[in-house]
Amino acid sequence: MIRIESNKIGLTRRLICMMMLIIAGVSAMAEKPVAKKLFVFGDSMTGWMAERLQAYGEKNGFEVSTLIWDGATIKKYGNNSEKLKKYISSNDPDAVIVCLGMNEMASPNPEVQLGGSLAKIKSAAGNVPILWVGPCAWPGKPQWGPALDSWLKKAMGDGHYYSSQKLTLPRQSNTNPHPTREGMNTWTDHIVDWIESGDAAIALPGYAAPAKAFSRPKNYTYLKMKSPL
Repeated sequence: MIRIESNKIGLTRRLICMMMLIIAGVSAMAEKPVAKKLFVFGDSMTGWMAERLQAYGEKNGFEVSTLIWDGATIKKYGNNSEKLKKYISSNDPDAVIVCLGMNEMASPNPEVQLGGSLAKIKSAAGNVPILWVGPCAWPGKPQWGPALDSWLKKAMGDGHYYSSQKLTLPRQSNTNPHPTREGMNTWTDHIVDWIESGDAAIALPGYAAPAKAFSRPKNYTYLKMKSPL
């Protein structure tokens, strides 16, 4: 009889603990800032990603503005952080999404080579939350990426970094790292799912699948590789 009562007490305690964890999780998600305005910037991967996000936004009540700089690197944005700050400020976003790092995937020591540049990019955003989307794997080069991915994840912190290394995405060719349009849409869907899961530092007003595959943001800035920021 004593053993039965003890088991009941143990079960009750476990149920209470589970309820407390659920309540804490719901509370944490409720406290996350809801982003109704996103500013998306980065390298050549950014354009189609922003267009897919804008399609989500039109369905769910948020808007996207974007800055695409072909061939851009963490170092290039870091070296132009004052101009980047002006871009962010003029768009007045609730959150910033960065798609950057593909052109520095082979960096052997990213913390030393890129640490200062990353700090400048984060400073340019000020108090605006950043979600950094890490680069997808480079076809045929599995040795590229893991070091950069690991460092960025640590440097950005929980809720602020999405690792894309393990995603399977159709590419434009066997050697071209750029995903196809379908691949970019799939990549973006994974990012939206991550935000919806509660693991990201922000929330969105909604997550319903968009009626159309993509939509060009009204505020869309595209810069060629040799263009100044």
